[in-house]
Amino acid sequence: MLTLSGAMKRKDGGGEPLPQVFPQLEHPWKARIRRKEFTQVSAQSGVGKSKLALWMAVRWVVDHNLVGLYFSADSPERVQTVRALSMLNGQSTEKSEAQYRATEFDDLERLQGLEWSFEPDITFDAIEEEIAAFDEKWGATPDFIIMDNLFDVETDAADEWAAVREASRTLAGVGWRTNSAVIGLHHVSDGEYKSVCPSRDRVLGKASVKQSLMLTMGDHDPQRGQPVAVVKHRHGPSDRSGNSAVWIPHNPQTMTFGDIS
Repeated sequence: MLTLSGAMKRKDGGGEPLPQVFPQLEHPWKARIRRKEFTQVSAQSGVGKSKLALWMAVRWVVDHNLVGLYFSADSPERVQTVRALSMLNGQSTEKSEAQYRATEFDDLERLQGLEWSFEPDITFDAIEEEIAAFDEKWGATPDFIIMDNLFDVETDAADEWAAVREASRTLAGVGWRTNSAVIGLHHVSDGEYKSVCPSRDRVLGKASVKQSLMLTMGDHDPQRGQPVAVVKHRHGPSDRSGNSAVWIPHNPQTMTFGDIS
């Protein structure tokens, strides 16, 4: 047992925010991805949640010397390599694809702090094994863990919605135990929506209990960029309707978000 004062003296007390990658989320939302907490990013297929997550990972590793673990069950090695090369160099995906075919991977040395798992089906045992291997290599648990996506986590649940909720609970526990910031990617229901970004009730399986922060993403606008809405936030304001979105500059040709200068 711990008193609050005793708990605060622990080095892994949790809640410490990772460096802010998207300053647009600061005001008025104060939305930060935090250690020991579970963040969920949801959108329809093809909107770009995997790109957004990879951009955060690249920036944390390159700009802030963090180390992380990315479970990529949805996107294979080639896709993620091409995306990462474009994000690192601000070059078109066509140029990065040519670089990939020529096996010119020196630029990826800057991403040595990002470890990957590309298994198509992810079990809870596999998650624990990857974290243990990471700890053995780096002498510490990851600063962040990205799960792409929740549907690919295998559980014993009777239906897919219960499986998503079980995966969310487990990942929240992983963050709590490892003092890692855990980001899970998920889907919203198909079809048109009237708000800028999908509302919280469009998240499939109503998986919203264990998440400290929930973001939804709308369709990219060539003029304004990528809309992102804070639909749940334990530490600050939110708008569950998805209509109070912030607009993050995004160039789909180079996979970059914001100003990379």
